[in-house]
Amino acid sequence: MIKRIFTALCGILVLSAALAAAEYPKRIVFDTDIGSDVDDGLALSLIHAMIGRGELDLLAVTSTNASGLVPRYVRMLNAYFGRPDIPIGTPDMPAMRMDGNFMQLTLDALEARYVADPSAPPPAEPAVPLLRRVLAESPDRSVTVLTVGFATNLARLLDSPADEISPMTGRELIARKTDRLIIMAGTFSGRPADYVENNIRFDIDAARRVAGGWPVPIVWEGHEIGSSLLFPLDRLQRIFAADPDMPAYVSCRHFGIPTMALWDLAVPLFAVHPGYFRLSPPGRVAIREDGTCAFTPEENGRDRYIEPLTGEESVRILEAFGWLLSQPPRRNAD
Repeated sequence: MIKRIFTALCGILVLSAALAAAEYPKRIVFDTDIGSDVDDGLALSLIHAMIGRGELDLLAVTSTNASGLVPRYVRMLNAYFGRPDIPIGTPDMPAMRMDGNFMQLTLDALEARYVADPSAPPPAEPAVPLLRRVLAESPDRSVTVLTVGFATNLARLLDSPADEISPMTGRELIARKTDRLIIMAGTFSGRPADYVENNIRFDIDAARRVAGGWPVPIVWEGHEIGSSLLFPLDRLQRIFAADPDMPAYVSCRHFGIPTMALWDLAVPLFAVHPGYFRLSPPGRVAIREDGTCAFTPEENGRDRYIEPLTGEESVRILEAFGWLLSQPPRRNAD
């Protein structure tokens, strides 16, 4: 018991020291394929926990999933944390559609509880114009882009022309307004050379365009990272014992997998607390036509990837997830 308390205190001190050493809150946009898996909702909940700690400012949530459930589901998650009006972006062209059953079941159970008027349409708009507006309105080099889904929205943002929102092209906006991209995609260790990771598989062309043309530094979280961050459902049950109606946890229960790999949560944790991870030397990531990826070391390369986790690192990161997710929600009205 004493060892467990000591370990927890050390983790809290690590979080506090990192917070004191950096400039906060960090401005982010969160791009997700929410609905294809349940860890996107947990990642968004982790972001809200860090907003409550003063570490993040969430400017928008954009989705590459064209399901009509997504705006309602994201609004409900945001409303649970007291932030129902965060802008939501949806695909503005034919795109992947996954009507995740866990989303519908969670909405059926909780939407009326957390959303003042569920019949009112969510604050949703096309993703690319939303991203252009958020970037155009932001100070230079102030926005970190987090993506845990397909690269569809980011590729279309990159290729977008000047318009009434901004005289800059998408590439120019990204280069001027963002500081880096943190992306869950690809694989860099422990997989066969012909393995194609899902966030690349479903839109290979978009992944190739982002890897080939993104103008600011990229940190890649490969599939192997989340595969070593395994969280049993019964552990989540203990975390949320005091709040069993927390929406993302309700979704996990409906999802019904006994042990979940938490790929997507590593992205926001790295954005705020990179000290939990180790990075590769700089280089360049390329996505081949078949969707496989390659990393070539370069002295001043744009890209780095998160190195495979040791067992001790995995334990510490899972503990951090637990501490953050178990915080009582700190809402804007507080």
